This record gives sequence, structure tokens and C-alpha cells, in this order.
Amino acid sequence: MINVSRVIRSRHFRQTIAVTRTTGSFAKGGWEADTPTTLSVIAVVWPSTPEEIQQVPEGDRVTGMVTFATIAPLYVSRKGASLQGISDYVTWNSEEYKILSLLPYKDYGYYMAVGARVKGA
Repeated sequence: MINVSRVIRSRHFRQTIAVTRTTGSFAKGGWEADTPTTLSVIAVVWPSTPEEIQQVPEGDRVTGMVTFATIAPLYVSRKGASLQGISDYVTWNSEEYKILSLLPYKDYGYYMAVGARVKGA
């Protein structure tokens, strides 16, 4: 596979997204979060699907799914010795997305993550 990091950096495709990252630690009583940090990250963004509809008792819930390809890593909730934290939140086009899934493309020069829109339709 080719290194696609040049495409992500290309002025023709890239966009700037805001990534809110919260680290912290697990202590007695649960999770203790540090102050969230907001990063400006270059990314290529596209819809994962036109929309995902969840059937719930109170009615249909529409959740937009978006894929982000970045040079900088994005994270889902993690517990480890070096970096503990909750999933990153990405702000793009005035919408907030929670990172749900990461795809392993680091060896090819980029990171890919799927996020779900946090607030309704």
C-alpha cells in the first residue's frame, strides 16, 4: 500500500478539525478527568454512510457517521500505563462527533477513525 499522508496534507483535500482530548486516571470512586485539551488537526473527512438510523422505542434516531483520516492519532477510550483517557471528540462543520472506532493504517502514514454525531439530526 502507498503512503497516503501526502494526500491528507494536500491543500486540495485537507480540512482543519478541532479535536478535544481528555486524559486522566482511574482512582477510587471512578474516573478522574484532567482538563480537556483542544488540538487543531489536519484531516480529510468524508461520510461513513449517508446516515445511520437506530430504531428505538421513542422513535427513529438519526446519527451521522463520519470518517476522519489524519496524520495525528485519534483515540477511543483507553486504559494503559502511558495514556489513559476517554474517546476524542471532533468538531467539524459545527457538529461534534465522538470517535467510536479506529482503523490500523499507521504503517501507511495516516490514522483513520470513525465518529458518530453526538447531538440529534
